[in-house]
Amino acid sequence: MDYSFTSWSNEQYCESIAIYGKFNKTYNPDTILHKPLFFEPINCATAFFIMFIGAYGLINSKSIYYYEDLIIFSSIFFNGVASLLNHATLQIGWYNMDDLTMLLPSTLTASIHYYCLVMLLNNNRFQKFYYKIFHAQEYNSEAKNILSIKKLIMFCSMLYYYACITIASIPAYDNLFSILFGALCVILWIPIVFFLIFLKKNGNNTIDKKLYCYFLSGGLICTIVGIIWFATEVPCKNNTNLAKYFYFTHGIWHVGMSLGIYYLVTSIILLNYYLTGVDNVKFKTSNSNKCLRIWYKIFPVITENKRINLELVEIKH
Repeated sequence: MDYSFTSWSNEQYCESIAIYGKFNKTYNPDTILHKPLFFEPINCATAFFIMFIGAYGLINSKSIYYYEDLIIFSSIFFNGVASLLNHATLQIGWYNMDDLTMLLPSTLTASIHYYCLVMLLNNNRFQKFYYKIFHAQEYNSEAKNILSIKKLIMFCSMLYYYACITIASIPAYDNLFSILFGALCVILWIPIVFFLIFLKKNGNNTIDKKLYCYFLSGGLICTIVGIIWFATEVPCKNNTNLAKYFYFTHGIWHVGMSLGIYYLVTSIILLNYYLTGVDNVKFKTSNSNKCLRIWYKIFPVITENKRINLELVEIKH
């Protein structure tokens, strides 16, 4: 397989099929006399939204105790760049970069959800579990078991990730790669359902209600746009006449998937804070500016309240 960034990809999306027709042996994009700046303008425009989500999440991250969200948001930003260049050029190198950069944040999102589920099942009353660990002289048996499970989850996630990379490099298995990626959206519902049940049963404050809404919204958005992708992109490739009806649907996938993952990652990070005993964080809002309140509802941000009267810790040399 030719991985050069100047070779044309055999894969097309509904938008380019609707505009130029199906590329095949008798119709090559090299024959287009006046190549546009962007082969797929709608898909390129929505790729900027992916970059925005990645940059927004990275800038507003409160990752003091965790680092997974930094990797996820960085990957989402680079996925936006790769997606833009992929849809602008329809060349094979950017196509592969688009696939791989969207796979890493999705895999890590699933792994931190399952790790948080393990924490919840071992700590279902929101006891300050990590507080006890950090102040203990050594890990107890429960802590060691949870750490072992976390290692297993991360190992399986990376195994899944590298298996998908290998499959993505084989042109004949392109459909299998799509199925494996879609499977991530399905298996994510297992921890999400546990979180929803717990928050519904035990949530008595505004933060718990917001967490419930964002977990549910993120899961539904990712699932719905995933269904839209499979229901439109695959038929377009098999029946080019359908492209004129579905030319805009891949842009919906761009916006929906990036926003859905943002909701899930932001929510799971905040839930992890609570499980580890950090209780001075919450979703940001504005009491004086209505526009900002609406903005923070659509694009939630974790904020930290200042603590007062904290004891100073002396660092001994």
